[in-house]
Parts: sequence; C-alpha cells; structure tokens
Amino acid sequence: MKKSFLIIFAVFSLFVFSSKAYAYTYSGYFKDIRIGLENMASSRIDVSLNGSYRVEGSVLQSGTSITLTISGGRIYMNGKQYNYITFEPESDDNTLKLRVVYSLWGRNYIKEYSYKGSMVFRDNGGKILPVNIISIEEYLKGVVPFEMSNSYPLEALKAQAVAARNYALSNLGKHEKDGYDLDDTTHCQVYRGYNPYYKNAIKAVEDTRGRVLLYNNKPISAYFSASNGGYTEACENVWLQRIPYLKAKPDIYDNDDNYNWKAVYSPAEIDKKLKDRRYLSKSSTFERIDLQSIRTYESGRISNIDIIYRTSSGKTGRMSFSKERARIFLGFNSSMYKVSYSGGKYIFDGKGSGHGLGLSQIGARERARAGQTYDRILAFYYDGTVLESIKPVIKSFSIERDKVIAGEEVKFTAEKSEGSSALFKFVVKRGETTVYSGDYREASSLSYTPKESGYYKVFLYGKDKNSKEEYDDVKSSGFTVFAPPEITKLSFSPEKTDIKKPITVNAEIRGGSTAGVDYRFDVIKDGKKMISKAMQSPVFQFTPEGYGKYHIVVYVKDRISLKDSNDSEEISINVEKGAEVPKGGAALSISRNLSYGMVGSDVKALQEALKKLGVFKFGSTTNYFGVITRAAVITFQGTHGLTPNGVVDGKTVEKINSELLKLQTPTSGGSFSTGRTLQMGMKGDDVNELQKALKKLGYFNYFITTKYFGSVTKSAVISFQKAYGLTANGVVDSKTAESIDMALEGKLKPAFNISRILKKGVKGEEVRELQSILKRMGYFKYPFITNYYGVITENAVIAFQKDNGLVPDGMVGNLTVKKINELGASLLRIEN
Repeated sequence: MKKSFLIIFAVFSLFVFSSKAYAYTYSGYFKDIRIGLENMASSRIDVSLNGSYRVEGSVLQSGTSITLTISGGRIYMNGKQYNYITFEPESDDNTLKLRVVYSLWGRNYIKEYSYKGSMVFRDNGGKILPVNIISIEEYLKGVVPFEMSNSYPLEALKAQAVAARNYALSNLGKHEKDGYDLDDTTHCQVYRGYNPYYKNAIKAVEDTRGRVLLYNNKPISAYFSASNGGYTEACENVWLQRIPYLKAKPDIYDNDDNYNWKAVYSPAEIDKKLKDRRYLSKSSTFERIDLQSIRTYESGRISNIDIIYRTSSGKTGRMSFSKERARIFLGFNSSMYKVSYSGGKYIFDGKGSGHGLGLSQIGARERARAGQTYDRILAFYYDGTVLESIKPVIKSFSIERDKVIAGEEVKFTAEKSEGSSALFKFVVKRGETTVYSGDYREASSLSYTPKESGYYKVFLYGKDKNSKEEYDDVKSSGFTVFAPPEITKLSFSPEKTDIKKPITVNAEIRGGSTAGVDYRFDVIKDGKKMISKAMQSPVFQFTPEGYGKYHIVVYVKDRISLKDSNDSEEISINVEKGAEVPKGGAALSISRNLSYGMVGSDVKALQEALKKLGVFKFGSTTNYFGVITRAAVITFQGTHGLTPNGVVDGKTVEKINSELLKLQTPTSGGSFSTGRTLQMGMKGDDVNELQKALKKLGYFNYFITTKYFGSVTKSAVISFQKAYGLTANGVVDSKTAESIDMALEGKLKPAFNISRILKKGVKGEEVRELQSILKRMGYFKYPFITNYYGVITENAVIAFQKDNGLVPDGMVGNLTVKKINELGASLLRIEN
C-alpha cells in the first residue's frame, strides 16, 4: 500500500448501521477473509505443518512435510493430482509454513513464511497460488509488522493496526474476479503470515481488536504512506475525488532526513524511463522538461509538470503530468520535489515517500515517541473521524446441556450485543442432515426436541434488522443425543422359594447415555408398597415375609434425563407354602451300579442329578440308561478324575453328590472362587456368584439367571477372557477363576484401560494406546501413531462403534473400552 496504485473508493453501502455509531455491525468483519498469496505463487511449494491439518479427507499430523507441484493446471501431492487442495487446521493455533525458491539476477533465494487459518492451493496461470482463509484480526498480525517496523512505539503500531483494519474492511472483494478478497502485495497491503517474533505488532492488533475509524457513522478507507515529507496531502490533489477527512496540513513530526532523496537524470535516461513506462512511443524522443510549467500545491507537491518531446516526423509535442502522475512518471518516491537543470542533467531534490494521504508512519512514530496515544495520532491524520468498535451481533451463544436424551427438550440461548438490533436464526444439523431450520426473528432462544440419537450441531446466525446480508455473525456449538434407556426383560430367581428366603430380581436394559442409569425397585403386596429402593445396580434382592403374590415394579432413569423415569416394567412373583426345594448332600441314592441299557427310577434320578450339574443335555429325563446318559456319565467322569467308562459305581455316585453339595454352598461375596470348572449348562450358587462377579467387572450386562450357566453367562466369560488375554473358550477353569478374583481385588487390569473419557482434542498416552490397538484391529488407517485425538482417531472410533452396536458418538467411555478389550486386547497384549 506504500506504492502507487489506483483505488476505487470503498462502497459504503456494504456497511449496516443502526442510529447510534457504537451499535453498528459489519458482516464482513465476522467472516473469514481470503488473501491471495501472490508473493508465494510458484510452480513448487514446500509445505510444513506445525499442528495437525485435515487434508482431502485425511488428517496430516504435526511435523509432516509435503511438496506440491503443478503440471497441466493440476496440482500434485504425494503422487495424486487435484484441481485444488485444502488444508484445514484442527486447532486455531496451528500454523502452516510455506517455502518457495525463486531466482533473481541469476541467483536462487528462499521465501519462507508461516500462516494461521486454512489454506487452499489452486492453479493460477501455471503456478500454484495459495489462498489463505483467515479472520481479519489474524490477518492484521501479518500486515502491521510488514507495513510498519515492529520496533516502532506501541502507540504508533496501534494507529497502524486501526488504519490497516479500516483499509481491509473497505476493500473486501477488491480481487473478487481472482477468487479472493485481497492480495499480499503493496497493491493491497503487505502480508507475510504469522510470526510470533513480532510481539509489539501482535499486541497492537490485539489491543485495538475491532476498533475502526468512522466518518458520518461510516468506516473510512484509511490510506497511509511511509512519510509525507512534513506535509499531509488532500485527496483531491492525488486522485479525483475530495474526501473530507484527508486534508492538506503541516506535519511537524514528520521530519526524518532519511526520507530526503535526490535523483539525477540525463535527458537520455529520462527518455528511456518514459519509454519503459510507455508514456513515449519508441519513435518519439524526449527533448526537455519545461521548468516554467511546474506548479505546486500548498504542501509543496508537484501539481503539474510538462515535458517537451519530438515525434519521428519532427513535430514537437507537450505532455503534462499532474497529481499522482507527477510522482510515478519517473518512478519517484514522492511528488514533493524541486527540479533544476545543471551540467546537462536534471536534478530532482525530494522529500517523503508515498502519496502523503492519511497516516504518515514516520509522523506516527515521532508522535508516539512524544507521548501521543494512538487515538490522538489517528485524530490528526484523519480529520473529523471517530474511533469506535465493531460490535458483534451475537454477544454469546450457549446450549444448556451437551448430552441429551432423545425425546427430551434442549434449549439454545443467544444474547445480542449491547445496542444491537439483532435478529436470530437457528439451524440444527444431525450429521450432514438439517433437521431444523428456523426463520430470522427477534426471539433469542429456541427449545428443540431431538428424536434420534447421534451428534447434533447448532448454528446460530445473527444479523442486524436493517442488514441486507444473509447474515452478519455466526456461532456454533454441538451436543450428543442418546436413546433413552429401555427395560427389555425382567427375571427373578429362584423360580420356587419360601418365606424368609431371598429372591433376586434382575433387569435387562438397552440404550442410555455414557453417564449411566439409576434404578428403583418397588415391592407391592396386597396393594401396599412394602419396599421402595433406589440403586445403581440392575440386580435387586428382597426377602418375602409372608405368602402370597408380590408385584415388583422396576423404574429406570438415565442420569442426564429430566424425567422422573424413562421406562418401567412389572413382574409378579407367587410365594407359596411348601414350594422350597429340599436340600441335601446326597441327592443321588442308588442301590446298584448303573450302566448302558438299564431301566428304572434310579436311572431317572441319575439323569436329573447330571442335568443339575450341566452334563445331561437332553431336554427331558427318562428311566432309560441310553446313549445320551452314557455320554453324560463319561463326560462327568473325565472332568472329575474318574475312569471314564460310563458305569455309575460307588465312586461316581460319591463324586456326583459332592458336586451337588457344592451347588448348595455359596461362595464369599467379596471375591470369587469355585471348587469346580464351570461351563455352559451347569447350575448352582457358584454360577450365581460368577455372574455377580462379572457384573461388578462390567462384563455381565444382561439379566441374571441366578444359578444357570447359559449362553449369556458364557458370552460374559468369553468377553472377560478376551479382555485379560486368556483362552476365550467360555469355560471357567482355575486360571479364569483366579483372574476374576484378582480383577475384583484390583490386582489385575484389562489390556486397555482409561482414566477419563477420550474424545476429540485430548492428548496423552491413553490416546496413543487407543490408536495402537485400533490400528491392529484395522480401524485406524493413518500410518503414524500419535498422542493426539484428532479427526482420524474419531472416525476410527465411530467405525468401531458402528460395527459393534455401540452409540457412534466418537467418544471412548467404559462401554467402548469394554468392547475394545473383548475384541482386540489380545492383539495388544501379544505385540506388547
């Protein structure tokens, strides 16, 4: 901006205001600005990442370096070709470094700058043009230290920051035909990305955030130059139109001799310069400068200067240069100069640098050194202007809860900025699907009821009621919706019991959030509520005090739910006199050895005993000792150290009764142990204790068949065995029993464990371990393991959750950890 260029004055109708100056808003300020990095355009660009970036559907981790090249209008990256490539940071603090090699006067040089924001690389006439998409405030941090020295006083840098902000806002879309707003050269404002070294300039931008100069309640186009030579200039003396806040007046603070200049040219040199600039044709010849034609403004700048030339036909011509052309026709630093002729050469003695309009950077520096604040500096250079702040339409936006149960209301609340005449529009998306889109209205809140589980994102659009823009401001936030918990089955055990004997009620549920659910069990008899117990466990035990029918009503409520309960179910239990099953150590009593082919009631008693022990698989018992009975006897004998001959002798009967007796002896409550190998089909109190132990460890999530080792119990055992690196056969041998006991006491941990919920944005070794195991399972596709939970990790978790019937929210909680351990911990254990 320090050099000469033709500027079309800002179109102020783009700005939208209310009646008060402090309440205006401008939509362009709150939208990212597009900067075409013409200074960095090249056929090859080296890109280095400081922080992770989303690129063409993948995430490139911090430290990644990539070379982009171009051929035939297509950009090449890692062997693939694209029409354009977008780099989007996963954090606002991430930076992307561009490195370009260029040639000048036969030597190679390097340009290297870092940039915040997103970057789009596209073809521009056979070169790769980077377009930086960034907020205006971050953009200014790359402008101010390159338009004014970072060593200047802070108040001078603040004045420069305000002027640069005004200029950017006034010239948005200047390069719209090129596909961006501004470029990074002196044609607009010099921009060289983000460099934390320039702390003073960065602070100047931050200290003046949103501050702009207004004239008649409209932002000005705040032109500036390096030095005005001691006198500011009026706009009509440089360009065509008069701008009231750009006046000509003395500036005693701009008196730096370093900006005094001299140029000495022979007529031949002037002739060449005029032809190079195409003021003269090649067939014409410069004759002389008409010194008598020179006129000046009150500032001392040249208002007119004529040259005399001769055409190829010998005719004499005159050409006048006025206003800004008096500076650029010979490429002078400024138009504030005097001309003399001596010794066959023209001598130009000048002062200043630039057009002299608005702020002088040298003058601002000296004023700041003299103690002037930036607002006083600006008031001098821009007459009659007022310094105000751009006010966002939206002061704040919040969602009352980030976790919601489907079917329950969630409220979004917006607050407009002070003095703003704001209208708000809410848009709700579930994934890529828009599930709600309202109209602009004055109401600043919305209550919405999501119907399906999943992740929702809410966009709040705001605009001034007088604005003609689609929106002036936008904010967004998100929340996760979970299916409500639902009771799928109630069961109780034992099926027959007597008074004074405990009954266990078990609830099986599905759905619910990661926060967990609470239960309430009401016991009702003869219309009277006898017990009402709230608890976190789905297993409830009570002891009937009298005979009759008991009604058990179970209520389930998610901990994030606003309802008293999300679901309820009822089950009835009859407690009848004499219904207790007799106990006894010697349940099987026979007077003869039993073998294949025999018939009798003792055979039936044998079958019933073996059925209790889980080895007689036939649906019903008979009085015939056939193939099924013989196979059951051999199985029992083989697993209990007996000769597997299929003959039931005294030793076999003794062992059968010993095992039946164990079924009547419960194990201790604090740990788990069993005196036998447990497997599918068995019954007993030790099976019940096994289920309780697995429930405490989080592997038995369904209803408990108190004494029966069924498919649910086997699945829970297999899940535990997989998680702890055991042989996953569903059989509870001594090693599995010992591992369960150690896990209950906290002496043994699963292969993968977490101390917190893992989600996008977190870091740590737990994330690294998660990525490692997901990679071994084929879900984590990126070649490098890191400690950052980014988009790739989130997508891997979502894919795993979808494949395994979990809520695909991309967050790793206890249920996801459990399933990971079930399916993949053995992989991790083996490789580690």
